Amino acid sequence: MTWRSVAAAGVVVGLCGGVVFAGSLVETPVRSASADASTREFLRTALRSCPGQVTPDDASAVAAVAVPGTRGQNVPGRITIADDRDELSAVTKPGATAVATDPSPGSTPRVSADGGLAPGLLAAQVVTDPRGEGKGLESAPCVAAGTEAWLWGAGAEAGQRSVIVLMNPTESDSLVDLTAYGKGGPVETTGDDGVTVPASGTVRVRVDSLVPRLDAVAVRVRTRTGLVAAALRDERMNGLTPMGADIGVGAAPPARSVVLAGVPAGGGERSLHLLAPHGDGSVRLTALTENGPLPLLAGEPVQLKKGSLSVLDLTDELAGRVSAVRVSGDVDVIAGLVATTAVDESVKARRESAVAAAERAVEEAKGDAQRRAAQTRLTRAETANAIDPGEDFAFFAAAPRLAGRAGVTGLSADLDTTILVTAVGGALDAELALLPGVQSGAQPVPRRTVAVAEGSTVAVPVRAPRGVATYSVIVRRVSGPGQLHAGHVQLDDGRSLTGYAVDPLQVWLPAPRAIPDYDD
Repeated sequence: MTWRSVAAAGVVVGLCGGVVFAGSLVETPVRSASADASTREFLRTALRSCPGQVTPDDASAVAAVAVPGTRGQNVPGRITIADDRDELSAVTKPGATAVATDPSPGSTPRVSADGGLAPGLLAAQVVTDPRGEGKGLESAPCVAAGTEAWLWGAGAEAGQRSVIVLMNPTESDSLVDLTAYGKGGPVETTGDDGVTVPASGTVRVRVDSLVPRLDAVAVRVRTRTGLVAAALRDERMNGLTPMGADIGVGAAPPARSVVLAGVPAGGGERSLHLLAPHGDGSVRLTALTENGPLPLLAGEPVQLKKGSLSVLDLTDELAGRVSAVRVSGDVDVIAGLVATTAVDESVKARRESAVAAAERAVEEAKGDAQRRAAQTRLTRAETANAIDPGEDFAFFAAAPRLAGRAGVTGLSADLDTTILVTAVGGALDAELALLPGVQSGAQPVPRRTVAVAEGSTVAVPVRAPRGVATYSVIVRRVSGPGQLHAGHVQLDDGRSLTGYAVDPLQVWLPAPRAIPDYDD
């Protein structure tokens, strides 16, 4: 391992959305006169990239807001959502939510914020399948561009379509190396040529074109020159039956202690992906449940080999509990968890009943118009009954420690939402507030203070404020010695699932410093 000076390279390093980023090209700080001049610089420009929709038939929405009350918002500013063609939505004051629906097919929407609306920016994308064909519910925070990202949960076997989305929001081309890690170790995938991502462009790379026939893959995205924002779009099939879809925007950088927050309750599988990219070692796993910490795998260590991906089935261990999973050991690891929903037998019964009712309507129809309408309903009922098993999955990456305010935006009033709050190293009290998603502006409304015991997770259902279609949730620790981690889950009719970690509000960037540069 060597070290390189970020200051010498003319960039600043930070953390956003679970992806390491570096780049004064994207994030412009302004020094705060009231803060320590060596460490505090308010943001005055922020740019986030959103992965976009998979097909033109998907319905996509992007939401962005600068959470009011954030330091550094004492100057005018503007938030803009745009796709590859047009500006879609804009707001000019804190607490005002910009929402853009159905960007141009194939585009990767971008959220830009300047002036006083750069501090406290939240931006997220939600993708749904309006045809009801069971493709899944997807969501992810829009992310800043950087020099390195780790993606996990990909696969290249039959029935899984994983696509790496490389987005370059800057005015210069970027050259990217992709390295895949399977159960047998690392596989160099891009060779000497790398992948060129043009300025203001997007490149999509199918994982099965890089590493055919691998059932589980983690990918390191690293730039030789320039910056990129990276995401993974994943869709799964069982024959012709869709088995869900989700977006992953990257794991946190390798660390010896990782908390995967937001693991939902209920049936379905729970699989843990672990990768020690830089050395051999071992880790222990602990579930942080509503009833306190629970050692997993009988407390036995999991041995990890350098560069080899391990996938552990924790379905029986977690037993459908609300939880977070803590991974700790003597080696830096990348970690992520995939949660699936179980087949909902009541939904299947309702769909079968709908087919029977539609068949009777066809038999009883009188006249051509009535018969055509009944036949259309029958066709839709048969299609839904045949291809929607009521299953979906979601990615849960590492949740950062939340020292100040944090939040998630783009939450839909039509979905069931739960915030999962976890305490590590001590008990704590956390406050949840709701921010209505209105373009005219709003203030967060405190809704509940939650007491969380050490080593435990509390699930808090939330409902949208009255009369709004979208909203944000703001989380902050108000007291106690514990470290706060949080995630969120959204469910549609108990079948479609999505969620991710709650990230801290970014107000300023740390001062330039040296960061490790691993040669392997």
